[in-house]
Amino acid sequence: MATNRRRKFQKQRIALSHEQRMHLLWGWSLDVNPKKEGFRSPGFPFRDEEHRRSRWFENRDFLMAHMGRERNMTDLGFRYGARPAAWWDYESPESLAIIGYEEIDENYRRATGACCGDPEPIYESEIDFLERHGLLLPGEKEKALAFEEAERLREKALMEIED
Repeated sequence: MATNRRRKFQKQRIALSHEQRMHLLWGWSLDVNPKKEGFRSPGFPFRDEEHRRSRWFENRDFLMAHMGRERNMTDLGFRYGARPAAWWDYESPESLAIIGYEEIDENYRRATGACCGDPEPIYESEIDFLERHGLLLPGEKEKALAFEEAERLREKALMEIED
């Protein structure tokens, strides 16, 4: 029997490797080259930058659905009020604003080789940036603040246990 329904076509999502998902979400991944006898070092799991860009836009909706999920090695989530590394690379209207500078502690400078007396920039938070540009999703700020409060309370409880 004939029908008037039209078939809905969704944009084809090409499967990503675990390393590609890590790189698009977090901005880094581990090199899994078997010729290195199990050695894992920072890697770039794409052919080139254009390949990375195309994989981001092909899988953007899938990757953005990881928001609010726990970030660990099996579930590659990211917190509310943040965006994946690839979003910052390809979709952000501008870089995070520098809101001040922080002097580097002399001991830290010696230990890390930080340059002679250059102050470290302090950037606005991701959630402030997203709010300033009207890019927060409905309810995202409340979820982000609730998560931050839960983290603060968890850290406070852990410190009390250690004492």
